[in-house]
Amino acid sequence: IDYYQRALPLLAENEKVSTMLKLGQVLEIIGRWQEADDLYQQALEVANTTEDRKAQAMCQLSIGEMLRKRGQFSDALSWYERSRAGFTELQDEEGQGKVLHSLGTLSAQQGDYRDATQYYEQSMDIRLSLGDQINIANLLNNLGILATLCLMTAVLSALFRFTRIGLAMRASAAEREKSP
Repeated sequence: IDYYQRALPLLAENEKVSTMLKLGQVLEIIGRWQEADDLYQQALEVANTTEDRKAQAMCQLSIGEMLRKRGQFSDALSWYERSRAGFTELQDEEGQGKVLHSLGTLSAQQGDYRDATQYYEQSMDIRLSLGDQINIANLLNNLGILATLCLMTAVLSALFRFTRIGLAMRASAAEREKSP
């Protein structure tokens, strides 16, 4: 933290955003959420001032990620949508892949496995075209987790249904035993 804080005043305005975002991530890791949020907002102001549209989209994505991690899903979605629009306008495939990945994680956390799968697959298409092996591996892992969750959901749903049928049959049998 100290290193980043000492480096920031030495950087030109157009170089500050990436360092501010890295420092924000460190602050998130240690649970200093408000400081991270403040820093992300400052980074966005710098990106706006320097008219760096890619940096703006990265700041919006970082804010969305922080909000998602804090369980503020609707706010996170709003920031992801802004970031996605920025990366799309810039035709920045790497940025679009990141946002789609984040949207997949957001959907999965909310139990919307179908949307999560679609976002992850869209991100995967981009990552494959870019040869981004690390994130391809991350997406394969996430898709595997989703497949497991979907299977568990289907099994639990069937188990619940059969349990209800079994209980109804048991109640019916008990009624027949009571009848003369």
